[in-house]
Amino acid sequence: MSTTIEQLKPDFNKPPIVEKVMGLEFERLAQWDIPYFGVYWQQIKDTYPEFEIKPAIVSRNGQEFILELEPVPLVRCWFRHKSETKLLQIQHDRFIYNWQSPAAYELYPHYDIIRPEFEVEWGKFCSFLESNQIDLPSIKQCEVTYVDHFVRGREWNTLSDLPDVLNCWSGFSNNFLPEPDLIAIQTSYTLPDKNAKVVIEVQPATVNNGNLEIIQLRIACFQKPISSEIADVLTSFDFCRDMAVKTFLGLTTDKMQVLWEKRS
Repeated sequence: MSTTIEQLKPDFNKPPIVEKVMGLEFERLAQWDIPYFGVYWQQIKDTYPEFEIKPAIVSRNGQEFILELEPVPLVRCWFRHKSETKLLQIQHDRFIYNWQSPAAYELYPHYDIIRPEFEVEWGKFCSFLESNQIDLPSIKQCEVTYVDHFVRGREWNTLSDLPDVLNCWSGFSNNFLPEPDLIAIQTSYTLPDKNAKVVIEVQPATVNNGNLEIIQLRIACFQKPISSEIADVLTSFDFCRDMAVKTFLGLTTDKMQVLWEKRS
């Protein structure tokens, strides 16, 4: 484990995080086809007993969109872990490993736990490809994404409270406008010397069948690894994780970090 990971390990007793993502985007697997989803599921079914078919996604400048128009329909398969907290997503050019919180303030696994789990799952997938004479992926980028929920009545009460939550929003300094009806922020930062990008999204949403109002923060970090070798892939993941943590700590206020009971 790198020194950087150990240095950047802030801990919270009550973190707002609801999802972590480690993902790979690679060149399209030419030999991959729909039947392989079922064959692979048979190998992992004891650990991932449930599956769902979803539309494929495509990346454009580090942001995800549903792929709607293709001569041949492309799909993505969700394989849900028996713990109901982990999700494996596979498609013709993606391999994604999610951790999802089942409840607010759920104890979440740190990166140094998720990272080796991803490595194991990726190794299994690559072994499956080799055993079926499918070329190993040529990786285009690594992704680490953190999703946090700021709940109305917990982190904020009205949208005028957002400056108390996020350092990137200060509101207006005059009184000629009332409280905003909606606040949404989207920004991205290219790091050319690192061949990387950081994407930040803030948007309102509802969860629990519309019964709970939240402000969702999504921090996604992408980097192209030096090669498709696992050591280089993990190095890129480490960089993305470090950037995500730095971004979260810089975006959120000291007041919120006290609320979440930051320990380190």
